[in-house]
Amino acid sequence: MHSLLAAALLSILPDIVVLKNGYRFEGAVASDDGAILVLRRRFDEIHIDRTEVAKVEKGPLSWEE
Repeated sequence: MHSLLAAALLSILPDIVVLKNGYRFEGAVASDDGAILVLRRRFDEIHIDRTEVAKVEKGPLSWEE
């Protein structure tokens, strides 16, 4: 049940990661250690080099404060 709720919220209220090349990814920022940003999406997880990130727009229900 919790997984279903998390998946629903992830698709409704995502964090948005915008790369310097203009690409945008939606999901939930699971971690960000300053070098690598981990974005959890509905069916996968991607690791993004922080030097490629232009900005992160946090959704209202972000995992990290």
